[in-house]
Amino acid sequence: MITSNGIGLYMATTKISVIVPVYKTEQYLDKCMQSVLHGSFGEIEVILIDDGSPNGVECEKYAAEDARVRVLRHEANKGLSAARNEGVRQAKSPYITFIDSDDWAKPSMMDDMYQLAMKHDAGIVSCGFIEYIGEKPRKDRNLTDETVMEGREAVRLSLLSEPAASHTACGKLYKRELFEGVEYPEGRIYEDAATTYLLYHKAKTVVHTKKQFYCYTMNSEGLTKSGFNPSSMDKLAAADEIICFVREAYPEYLNHAYCFKTVAAMRIAAKLTPKARKSYPDEYSIIKKIILSSGSEANRLLSNRHRVLLLLFKYCRPAFLYVWKRRLQAV
Repeated sequence: MITSNGIGLYMATTKISVIVPVYKTEQYLDKCMQSVLHGSFGEIEVILIDDGSPNGVECEKYAAEDARVRVLRHEANKGLSAARNEGVRQAKSPYITFIDSDDWAKPSMMDDMYQLAMKHDAGIVSCGFIEYIGEKPRKDRNLTDETVMEGREAVRLSLLSEPAASHTACGKLYKRELFEGVEYPEGRIYEDAATTYLLYHKAKTVVHTKKQFYCYTMNSEGLTKSGFNPSSMDKLAAADEIICFVREAYPEYLNHAYCFKTVAAMRIAAKLTPKARKSYPDEYSIIKKIILSSGSEANRLLSNRHRVLLLLFKYCRPAFLYVWKRRLQAV
């Protein structure tokens, strides 16, 4: 229902809870919120988590203008995982989606993904991403293919870093019930890699559409200048947890899990410039050992691109860093 002045009234029964953590992204927030509130799907509640952001008053104006918006506050910054976990606990709708406050959604994203969820009784529906550097998209393709799979197949594909079963928390519609007993690990980065595979495991049906509904903001400096820090090793912790889980739940996918760890190690190695190696020799030693000791069975599962990068790391590390950097810069 819409009032005469265009302000949306809260709908008694919502179908999707949109969870938006906010921390120091106020300059992007309006674009994000306009894309959510004025999309083609109106039966939503929007949970803004002000995660100790210095200018949290920006969140309040949306709640004042639209009754579908609620604001939750953390007095101090607790991090993305804590914000998402709080949003899930407060969500009232049967489905949940996450949108980072510096990203935005295409107008029909939630409508199309909800229809797919209803059509297939899907636990998770995911969509394609468009990555933006400023106003320029890296890839904007008119793709329409859909993939329907069981949760176990989504787990397998996620270990191979396949787009149809990515680890990203955003760009997905989840049944809220999947989060019972599952939380994002707080105090860590790469929290989605540590969590999404568990949600795939609990979902009976997973649907992926190649339609590029989710618009992701990439920091142009971050692509080439974000350096290594000890928290980068959190991705290895997630990889080890995945290996333990797969060993028990899907032993036939164990080499897939080791493949995931090799790729995770290469992603971290790409941040370890010669200068960083000197500053973090122990971490570099760990990364190097993982990559160089990767087994042949797991390596056969690598994509062609990652096989090339693995060979470059083994035999010409300057070329490894150069190729990885060029791949990230390519637009």
